[in-house]
Amino acid sequence: MEERPRLQRKRRRRVQTEPSPQQALAALAAGAPLAGLGSGQGGAATAVRLSLEEAVFLAHALRSMRVLVAKRGAHSGLTELTIEELWRTCLRLRGDFLVAYIAYHHFRAKGWVALSGLKYGADLAFRRDEAAPPAEGQPGRLQLGSRVLMWNDLEAANRLCTQVKKRLMLLFVGCLPGTPSTSTPAVLDWIAVEERVVRRWVPQRDAQNL
Repeated sequence: MEERPRLQRKRRRRVQTEPSPQQALAALAAGAPLAGLGSGQGGAATAVRLSLEEAVFLAHALRSMRVLVAKRGAHSGLTELTIEELWRTCLRLRGDFLVAYIAYHHFRAKGWVALSGLKYGADLAFRRDEAAPPAEGQPGRLQLGSRVLMWNDLEAANRLCTQVKKRLMLLFVGCLPGTPSTSTPAVLDWIAVEERVVRRWVPQRDAQNL
């Protein structure tokens, strides 16, 4: 009787891949250390482009990143910025950096993921879960700055949020008495933040709350 050849089972190899730039940023922002970040396949560097708020949050709040800048002149090379130098650089690059960073830090500390709100006509859009799409999380829309909002603007913004299934939030940022100079991160200890969620009043739904 002829013997049948035995089938050889192929062993599956586990391939370890590096995190994507988005996953790397989310992990760093959550305080998780990443070993080997910056060296991709074939020795190529993994590039992650950060906003000013993200860079200061990682460097100042989490102490998980260092910022190096190139030297100019005869002594070329890289030098590390201190937190104060990084703070002053961001203030110089963006006029409303202080308010923008306070909002970013405020929601990051509460466990929210802050995103650009440009496509919603706002300063920030935020949600709770990094893995969930924006429409499935706990979304919101934020207006920053000292702009005076008219009722027409507020109603239009609220209508836009309803169309994209978002909630409109206004964030009021104020300085406590005796606030030091804004040129150092120490000013963050003297900031008061107040949230206001705006929604359309529907008589059939909200009459019982009067």
